This record gives sequence, C-alpha cells and structure tokens, in this order.
Amino acid sequence: MNPKYIFYLLIFACFVACKKEEIKTKPVKQADGSYLVLSSGSIQDAIYLLKDSGGVINVESGTYFENITLVSNIKLNSIKKYGAIIKPLLSTKYCITGWGVTNVSISNFHIEGGIQIGQVSNDFAEMSKHIVIQDNNITKLEAKDGIHIGGADSVKILNNDISYSNSEQGIDLVGVKNFTVSGNKVHDILNSTGMGIVAKAGSISGLITNNEVYNCGNAAIACGQSSTEIWIFPEAITAKYEAKNIAVTHNNIHDNLKFACIIQAATDSRVDSNTIGASNYYALIAILNSTDTHSPAWSSSNIDIHQPSLTISNIDLKTDGTNIILNGIKLK
Repeated sequence: MNPKYIFYLLIFACFVACKKEEIKTKPVKQADGSYLVLSSGSIQDAIYLLKDSGGVINVESGTYFENITLVSNIKLNSIKKYGAIIKPLLSTKYCITGWGVTNVSISNFHIEGGIQIGQVSNDFAEMSKHIVIQDNNITKLEAKDGIHIGGADSVKILNNDISYSNSEQGIDLVGVKNFTVSGNKVHDILNSTGMGIVAKAGSISGLITNNEVYNCGNAAIACGQSSTEIWIFPEAITAKYEAKNIAVTHNNIHDNLKFACIIQAATDSRVDSNTIGASNYYALIAILNSTDTHSPAWSSSNIDIHQPSLTISNIDLKTDGTNIILNGIKLK
C-alpha cells in the first residue's frame, strides 16, 4: 500500500479513537435529568455542566483524581457506597472545596484529603447554606480536617466515617449556625491537640449526637475553643462566647488520650447521656475559659452536665465559670 495512504489511515484511526474516548468520558444525561459520570470521566466536568441550573450527579465506581470545586444546587452521589473514590491531584489542598455555596449534598463517596466548605470572605456576608455531607468514608487527611465548615448556616453531617489526621480535627465547625452532627464514626485523630468533633468561633444552635469518637490525641468533642476573632460571628464577639446552645448527647466516647469533652468559653449548652469510657487522664470533662485569643478571657457559663456515672473528681474546674451544673448540683 502507498505509504501516503497508510499515513492517512493512521490519522483517521487516531481521530476515531479520540472521538470514542471523548464520548465515553463525557457526563451522560439521564432521562430523569440527572447526569451520570462514567468511571473514565470527570466529576468536575459534570459540576461545570450544571453550574447554572443545578441538579443531581451520580458517579460510577472508580478512582477519580481531582480537586473538586463545588457550585450551588448540586447533589453529588456515588452510586455504590464508597465505590467512587476521590483522591486529590494536589495533596496539599482539600479534595473537595466550596465557597458561599447553597443547597449542596455529598454522599456515599470514599474521599481522601477532606472536605472544606465555607464563606466567600471573612465578613459572613456570603455564607454557605443548606449543606449535607452524609455516608462518606473520609480518610488519609494528613494535615487537614476531615470536614471543615467555616461560616455556614444549616449544616448536616451524618453517618460518615472520618479518620487519620496528623495535625488537625475530624470535624471542625467554625462559625456555624443550626447544625446537626449525628451518627458519625470519628477516630484516629492522632496529633496531641487533635479532637474528633469541634464547634467553635461563635457556633450556635447545634446538636452533636449518636457519634462514636475514639483514639483522639486531645479530646473527643469540644464545645467551644479559642478562636481568632476574625473567624467569629460578630454577635458572638459582642456576647463573648465561642459556642452557644449546643447539645452533646448520646455519643459513645472511648479510648481518647485526654478529655472526653471540653467546654471552652461556651454558654447555654449541655452534655447529656453520653457513654464515656475510662481514661488514665486526670479529668474526663474540662470546663475552661478562653485565654489564648481573648483578653480578658471569655468564660463558660450556664453549662448543664447530666452524666450520672461522673463525679466532681472527673471534672476539671480549674478556670473560672458561672452556673456550672453537674447532675443537678451547682459546682460554680
């Protein structure tokens, strides 16, 4: 055959192969209006297709190397639980991020490198709202939180398995209103300051319930902490609290290196009916003020602890506080 014809045939074959691959990897629109991401495709491509209209994106099982940026009104779902594995291309960045997004859900994925969702800037003018993160396995976090939510309203974090951060937290809520953290397993948060679940920076009206938290380097759950004021709701700065109206209830807390629960610069909150395993540390619950970033220090107040198995010897009350109640008895 003429070499010239062989050349043209090869070019044509390559063109056909490329077109087949292009068709294969594009998100496929389904009859119900949702999009299907094939195992050789891109989740981000599907998100871009729906950036104006929003919609449902179902993802086939497979491994996706992407740093995903969310848009509003997107429901991301792995068809098979943990079947779709997302690994970040840039390991120094969170695997999934979203800024000022509304009506977003992420479910059934295996995610390495964590999720970060928050406000557009630090003035709370463009917060993220109506966020659901459910039934995911979130692991291999390195120096990142498993789930970091900063500046948000109406958040549900449900039934996730979160593990293996070497310098941050499992779930970190920074200036979040109206949240539920329930049914999660949070474990192996290995650094000396690591905590399983944290609500701080003026977080308000939250429920932390029915989670299992273990093998954390500092505390299982923190209601309040010591935050830099730039990240705190303005009304919380005026009222001087890190957390308000938070219920920590019916959690299974065990095998942590220090505290089961820290209450730090929190107000109008309760710790109730948790299962708390034994510890060799000097206290299971600490009631603290917040001296690191606030001067004068913000104190905890109106804290109701109902844990019949605990006595005052299990409580760290070295710092100031007001109206601290343990099993119906006022301690301060």
